[in-house]
Amino acid sequence: MYSPAATRSSSRATSCTPTRTRASTSSSTRARTRTSFRRQGSASRTTQAPRRWATSPALRTSRSSDMHRGVGRRAHPAERAEGSDVNVLARSAVAVVLVAAFACQSSPFTAGPSGNLIPDVVGVGPNATFAIASRAGLLGLGADGKVLGHIVKLPNGSIPSTPVLHPDGKRLFFIVSDTMAGTGFGSDVWSVNIDGTGLTPILEHEAANVFYASPTIAASGESMYVHRREAKDDDAHPGVYLEAVDTIERVDLTSGKRQTLIKDGAEPTIAPDGKTLVFVHMDRGQQAGLWSASVDDPKAGPFLKTGDRFWFLQAPRVSPMGNEITWSSAGRSSSRLIPPAISKPSGTSSGARVAHLDIPSELYVATMDGRSLRAITTTGDDVIPAWSHDGKKIAYIALATFYVVSAANGEVTVSRQGIGINYGDPIWLR
Repeated sequence: MYSPAATRSSSRATSCTPTRTRASTSSSTRARTRTSFRRQGSASRTTQAPRRWATSPALRTSRSSDMHRGVGRRAHPAERAEGSDVNVLARSAVAVVLVAAFACQSSPFTAGPSGNLIPDVVGVGPNATFAIASRAGLLGLGADGKVLGHIVKLPNGSIPSTPVLHPDGKRLFFIVSDTMAGTGFGSDVWSVNIDGTGLTPILEHEAANVFYASPTIAASGESMYVHRREAKDDDAHPGVYLEAVDTIERVDLTSGKRQTLIKDGAEPTIAPDGKTLVFVHMDRGQQAGLWSASVDDPKAGPFLKTGDRFWFLQAPRVSPMGNEITWSSAGRSSSRLIPPAISKPSGTSSGARVAHLDIPSELYVATMDGRSLRAITTTGDDVIPAWSHDGKKIAYIALATFYVVSAANGEVTVSRQGIGINYGDPIWLR
């Protein structure tokens, strides 16, 4: 497999560092102490707020980190004698530090983005039904939506998104936003074996503000199609982009040869026959509907023949059967709508489009001829859908709940709350 760079280390030390100590004494000379500990690592880190696209929901995001808290100790009545406050405070502080430090060293869990605990286990891919890319890392889930642990631990500053399973069923390709890259902030395409070995960068951004996103792989396994965005900074307004160039590139996974296939395109998905791409058409940085093109003759045009338009849509995904396509969108209309400006999406960027905008959305399913579509469920949030291998079910995460629904009518077959992930990008492994 082509790899332009040596494999980076995927291991990362986890430590507990005291961040605050506070004491107070009441009229009865009771003393208590409280110490908070922040776990430093993949599941809990403070990420510097990155640049955001000013008007288009076309940047992927992730949010800030969480904290473990220690528990204070109340002084025993026998220790309340006059003049004992200092000793009590000292003994209490030492006890709390020792207990919390021991808990940090021995706990089999790490804090998830929503504060829930995620098993601190690595290499769960062979036992997982789903993979989820989120700011907590690249995680494996069971068939019931229970988080099993990490498929692989990523280097510091790395945030994964939009995973895709290689047709050989043995490897995952996904986007990594690297806030610590020497070339400046941007996002890359990486791959890893399902068992967590072989973590390798496949396509790295060559300059700051270059973002790769939404990889999709042809059924032959030989070619990858990926969205590339090159953004231009507004020097007068840090964190805002003046303009961006969106293209869809084809990458030969053997030789590494790249070809710009489609201009003004984003978020590609390829049909199982390897001949048709469906993607989000971009018009001067704004989403302008779903379009399609042949990979052999990339003359593109509108995909839907129904006249329906949406002011927001994301993540088109062709069914493994090749007969239907699903996506998440909001603002359905028969006329062209102007989307509201989105200047400050919640969270931090981890790729070439917005991960989470808190937009109440719906899941749509359409036939591949674009002549019929239906809304199968209201998600209450903008989501990233994923097809089951038989094309009968769709999985997604909304409002910290993992769902699996029927592609025919939206009937919920799996619903698991409190998974420790507020939002994320799922993929079926089996």
